[in-house]
Amino acid sequence: APKGYLKADEETFKVAADGTITSSARTQNGDTVLFENQQTIVDIAKVDITTKKEVAGATIQIVEQTVTPAENEEEDTVTETVVREWVSTEEKYTIRGLETEKEYVLRETVAPEGYTVASDTTFTLHEDGSITTTAPVSDDGVLLIEDTLTSVSIAKIDADTNTRLAGATLELRDEDGNVIETWVSTVGEKIFIGLRTDVEYSVVETMSPTGYMPTFTVTFHIEKDGSIAANTTITEDGIICVPNSRVIVPTPESSYYVPVTSVPTPAPSTPA
Repeated sequence: APKGYLKADEETFKVAADGTITSSARTQNGDTVLFENQQTIVDIAKVDITTKKEVAGATIQIVEQTVTPAENEEEDTVTETVVREWVSTEEKYTIRGLETEKEYVLRETVAPEGYTVASDTTFTLHEDGSITTTAPVSDDGVLLIEDTLTSVSIAKIDADTNTRLAGATLELRDEDGNVIETWVSTVGEKIFIGLRTDVEYSVVETMSPTGYMPTFTVTFHIEKDGSIAANTTITEDGIICVPNSRVIVPTPESSYYVPVTSVPTPAPSTPA
């Protein structure tokens, strides 16, 4: 088929003795058989991975990759060409005229606010109109780019034992210092859904748990892929830890305890 078109179905026709034509295909003026090709069509939608509803604001690309074989033992060279780019809306996006039997990369470069960037998927159109793809597909054949809302868990812990601490008053602040939410810690985690990526957030303690000293301000940001970087410990399951150290009350047994009687008394001054 021509580039960007599907392969047409086979048609039959018969020419009568008087020159008229009968055909399974459409005819024009009774003497021309029309052999028709349809353009390729692909429908793509950006959706929330949980609700499956369309999400606006994502920048999407269709990328064509050309591989140049390397000489000797070097790696092949991959050249990428952006065939189409658009910003998602709350409706599916339809593309016509892509070539068949060619693999395309479906890529999200910018995620909607509060979401992580989806991984690349691929798809190939075939001459019969079918599609092979690594992307999820809806029941009506739409290729889906599924995005996940960001998720951040924060826990208040004892700096020495790592046990959870209740009773601290904490604030989550954005990069401009605006308070997003204030809460009192429990032995569980505080979970925030839909925070923006590539923004530095701060966790500020305004009141420490009883028996504990104030802690430092914890800062963190969410990467585009959903991973988290912070200036404090992050557990293996991704929980940001806000530690507090106990208040230490000196006792006679403490190594640094100095009795009052041992403090030297200044000698009386000698008159001149």
